[in-house]
Amino acid sequence: NRSKINKITVEIVSSDPTDKDVEKIIENINQHDIDVIVALGGGSVIDAAKAASVLYKYDNVSAYIGRTLGDDHPHIPVIAAPTTAGTGSEVTKGAIITDTTKNFKSGIRGNSLFPKVAIVDPDVLLSIPKHVMEETLFDAYTHLFETYLVKKSHGITEAISIAGLEKIANLINLDVIDINDENNRVNLMLASLMGGINVGMAGSCLPHRLQQSMGTVSEIKCSHGRGLSSVYRAWIEQVYPYAKVKIDRIPTLFNAEKPLDMIKKIQHKLNMPTCLRDSQFQAHHISLFCSSISGDLNNDPMKNIDIPLINKIFTNALNNHE
Repeated sequence: NRSKINKITVEIVSSDPTDKDVEKIIENINQHDIDVIVALGGGSVIDAAKAASVLYKYDNVSAYIGRTLGDDHPHIPVIAAPTTAGTGSEVTKGAIITDTTKNFKSGIRGNSLFPKVAIVDPDVLLSIPKHVMEETLFDAYTHLFETYLVKKSHGITEAISIAGLEKIANLINLDVIDINDENNRVNLMLASLMGGINVGMAGSCLPHRLQQSMGTVSEIKCSHGRGLSSVYRAWIEQVYPYAKVKIDRIPTLFNAEKPLDMIKKIQHKLNMPTCLRDSQFQAHHISLFCSSISGDLNNDPMKNIDIPLINKIFTNALNNHE
């Protein structure tokens, strides 16, 4: 409808979007009769836009955090244009939002959250800060690695995972990841996109549930990628016996002998934290993490995931055991 082209409004979304951020977007949608949303930014921006697109008719955003919506849920179409290479949110059916009242971080999920269009341009990465490139690249790695292992994996997702992990391994094995190199930018964006496609089809493993719970400690600002890295060594140690055959196929891509060696190499290359204390978390935070776990725990290769096991992983993740 060309008569609505002049009704353009802009909202700025910070990292780790909250229900308040989503409510501001919804207010704009309803004030200006918006019929399409363009999400230009990283995963936080895209997630906030996706959440607003499905909740614009509802007063209480927080009531939907942690819920899965039906396929017939009303929504406004979203055009997603990522400016980072990691989350893959432009092709996933979830939006991670923090409930500021309950201090609870979880996903709003459902097929209605899929963006209608994804515009993926590697050249936007030319302006990305180095630390953001490193954090989002680690996130892309986890998506590809975890979707290879999840119980919902299948032939297509496994093939995409291997292809994407090869691209990331080629980057990690470089002396320097030069973002000015067009081939590097393309591989970064493709790996991120492939990881997002897989998450949309198969979901992720336990580390993503662990990282979401870490968002409840609002006084510590820790990006998604850094939070994942903080628990990854401890999770690998626990999941390895359940997925040994699959996991053992991956380290050689990174010129590593063992899974833990692979994780260490990636963390070192990307300047990522190796434990919770590296990200300023302390032992007294663990009980809060454990009480804030949400999402699908049954997709991880581990069996019988319960709070004692989650507590053990967090406790093991406190310190860096080289």
